[in-house]
Amino acid sequence: MESTTTPHMLARFADHVERDGIALVPAELLATLVSAARSVGASEVLVGVLVDPTEPAVTRERAFAKMAARLIGASTPAVATCSRSPRGSSHARGQTPGVTPTVVARV
Repeated sequence: MESTTTPHMLARFADHVERDGIALVPAELLATLVSAARSVGASEVLVGVLVDPTEPAVTRERAFAKMAARLIGASTPAVATCSRSPRGSSHARGQTPGVTPTVVARV
């Protein structure tokens, strides 16, 4: 099996799914994804769903998306700050004038 980076492997997997459907992803690519997912502690339930050909395609694709997110680290909260002032009067909403609120988004 050839060595490849995680983003490249995920892109290849996604290309196969888009072009041929998840049922026709090559077995060696599926095995590579499963091995990588397990190495970062991905859920065995997700792994089981992904490799089960009796599961609906959309369910298997969602399992792939969750594993991909785990592999690229998107399963941890992302913090983003907002420098735009909110609409309307800040006094009317009980906010301190001149203070830009911080928005925390969970991904």
